[in-house]
Amino acid sequence: MLNSKLFATFVLSIPLLTMKYDIFISYSRKDIEIAKKLCAVLDEFKKYYAFKYFFDTSEIKSYEEYLERISQAISESKTLLFLASQNSYDSKFCVKELLFADNRDIHIHKYCIDDLLKKKSRNKVVEILWCGRLIDWK
Repeated sequence: MLNSKLFATFVLSIPLLTMKYDIFISYSRKDIEIAKKLCAVLDEFKKYYAFKYFFDTSEIKSYEEYLERISQAISESKTLLFLASQNSYDSKFCVKELLFADNRDIHIHKYCIDDLLKKKSRNKVVEILWCGRLIDWK
């Protein structure tokens, strides 16, 4: 399911900015197993390319600091990698992460992990970002 060549191309395309993280991984908790597989692939790439990614289960220690730490990590990232699935599109947190990154001009890359979704809607991220500018998500 995870395409190693695609991720190598993605890693090499990360903007050359000095920030704490190169990649912020945005995913639904319902897709955590796929997100962990992605992290394993990225860890393999770290043997050859110097970069750092933020994955919330490995970086956040308690629930109290969760929301503050997520917004801080997105702000400190060059790129938000959105693991697109029906679960992530239904997740209020994932949508907020997308909008937060977009409002800060952080590059957003979508990687579709849901085959049904690939056929259903290719422009859902654009739709969320467009609608998000019109809706108060508080």
